[in-house]
Amino acid sequence: LTFKLNKTICMLFFLLGTTCMLLSFGVRNKNVDMVGGYFGIATSVNAFWLAYAELVNDVLGGGRQIIPLGKWNFNRQDRI
Repeated sequence: LTFKLNKTICMLFFLLGTTCMLLSFGVRNKNVDMVGGYFGIATSVNAFWLAYAELVNDVLGGGRQIIPLGKWNFNRQDRI
């Protein structure tokens, strides 16, 4: 995973990994399984938001950002 992508994609992969981890741990514990399900719902909401925003920005925006997806601000001078 790279931080050159927008924050929404990074959040999607974080939520997806957390969902898979919680659901696999939830085999032995019902509460962890339920929390994993809630993380799965949050993952799907994030995925739908990302798809909607990418589509609107591409079709209606013509390449410019109408719906912001978040951008990382890294300065090369901060890295020493």
